[in-house]
Amino acid sequence: MKNLKFITTLFITILFLTACSKDNDENVTINGDYFPSTQNSYWNYGVKSTEGNTTTTSQDFLTVKSGTTTSFVLEVNSSNDANGAMSALLTNGTLKKTTSTLALNGELEIPIDGLNDFNINFTNAMLYDLNADRNSVLSNFTDTFTKDLQGSQATIPLTISYDLSFKKLQNQNSLKVNNVTYNKVTSGNMSLNLSISTTIQVQGVATSFSLLEAQDVLSINSYYGENVGLLKSDATLKLNLNTTTVELLKALGITIDIPSSQSATNTQELTTYVIK
Repeated sequence: MKNLKFITTLFITILFLTACSKDNDENVTINGDYFPSTQNSYWNYGVKSTEGNTTTTSQDFLTVKSGTTTSFVLEVNSSNDANGAMSALLTNGTLKKTTSTLALNGELEIPIDGLNDFNINFTNAMLYDLNADRNSVLSNFTDTFTKDLQGSQATIPLTISYDLSFKKLQNQNSLKVNNVTYNKVTSGNMSLNLSISTTIQVQGVATSFSLLEAQDVLSINSYYGENVGLLKSDATLKLNLNTTTVELLKALGITIDIPSSQSATNTQELTTYVIK
């Protein structure tokens, strides 16, 4: 009986310590500058992109092009294309900073091959909030717009509905990136849900068809370190077009330059940085 009592007490103690450890990590109180904005500060990232069976590696050089303590603009790869998904987002607008938040006034390119010139504009999209509750929604943007897409035989109208959401993930004690441990880290998520429909003439009757059923097509998790800035990001892209609609368009002699499915991942991790 004594052994049983001892084992039971030990088990309860381990559970309690484990729970406390988890709670402490999930409810860290943090403060400080999580994206230094002094002009000419810079960050180097290793970027890995995978699409299908192909994986490529590259680099991003992110720098503060201009700014103050509360507003700044970033530049990537000397104004060339970004390789990292988060680098692309951060350099498509102006960043606004307070003592506990980072917001972006900018735009997001719809990440579907063939629709890359369609953009979603937003104001005050909250990338992180040090004081927000874990998993809380920080910003949300929804809208519907119509744009024409040039097909092989005709121009077809696309009606695009989106739900763009920015959410707090958590504050945590530490995060290891490229074998370097950074203390006091905050993180956030950006997710994009899309649906696309088109209206075409079928035997003289205007008929609406779904091209992309509502689905989460893009998700980016980003992590920021105190007095450092962006530490890493993980992006996932996945979508599947409505094959019935695609085949119907083909039967009508209309071929659209959009792949029937896409699946890709993109990760960028900090390698070196200098804060001026």
